[in-house]
Amino acid sequence: VASCLRRNPNLRSLAGRTPQLLFSTDAGFTWQPLGNLPNAYTPYQESQILPIAVDPTNAAVFYVGFNGMVYKTTDSGRHFSSAVLPQQNSPQEISIVIDPSNPSTLYANTGEGLPGALFKSTDGGATWTTAMTIGIPASVTIESLVIDPFHPKSLWVVAGGDAYMSTDGANSWSQVSLPLPVVNGAFGLIEFVFDSVTPGTLYVTGNDVSGLYLLKSTDGGGKWVQVSAPFLLGVLVADPVRAGYLYALSPSQGPGGSGLFFRTADGGATWQSFPFPASYASVIAVDPGNPNIIIAGSYRTNNGGETWSPTMVSRDIQATFAPTGKDLVYASGPITS
Repeated sequence: VASCLRRNPNLRSLAGRTPQLLFSTDAGFTWQPLGNLPNAYTPYQESQILPIAVDPTNAAVFYVGFNGMVYKTTDSGRHFSSAVLPQQNSPQEISIVIDPSNPSTLYANTGEGLPGALFKSTDGGATWTTAMTIGIPASVTIESLVIDPFHPKSLWVVAGGDAYMSTDGANSWSQVSLPLPVVNGAFGLIEFVFDSVTPGTLYVTGNDVSGLYLLKSTDGGGKWVQVSAPFLLGVLVADPVRAGYLYALSPSQGPGGSGLFFRTADGGATWQSFPFPASYASVIAVDPGNPNIIIAGSYRTNNGGETWSPTMVSRDIQATFAPTGKDLVYASGPITS
């Protein structure tokens, strides 16, 4: 599922909030409520990033991480079971990734200090153990954990401004060597994005004094070249079914302004840009059944981002398409009292 999540910089502190879940059976054109997560509560923020990870083989199974708990449903969100991550802290935001070759194996990233930032389950989320973080000297950036879709024991994270990878399912880690403009430990790296179609092709984004940069590798991270990144820091995802297609959202530079949606079909060599009707969206979700359908926040396009229409939701939602469920989308909605 092509989706990428960003922490909203405009969160406000409020009390008495619970996260809501939504679903759509028509690729995001209309939405229906699934209700709230059981016993999920946040006393801190009005709007909460709530990543959803859908089983790649079963559209009725998905996971949501929240407040130190991992929630699982096997009936499309009607009922949930839960498991506690083995740690003392209770981070609100937890990102979860699923092994595409064995959906019973999952990883969770809390972004907390080490040890205790990464967790692994081999029984479909029923129990969790703390994953090894030997070789990672700093806190793992929340949402930066990704799996190579062609080598599922290969995991990649950003921590302390540097990049690290594991080739043995999080049993050990080594630092990834990246060329300039990357400066080790400068807190400039953001995340890795894998091409879902072409083995060995991946990208990494980061910031330096001149702005956003984008590096590309076609040999599994051995060699890197810098490619064009004509947008500001925002959201970047790869198309789930078309090789070389990337999408990016560049936020507006002023309050109340509109953003820009960027698209490349040649792996970042050239980009097209189109007006986006909002100043910000925390997620880009691409339909694997029809990649011209894209959801970003409360807006939807059916022509690859060239034009956008509002959906029936009025605020930024975090949407995730079910890989095996035709037109089925799950989303976390705004937290309400």
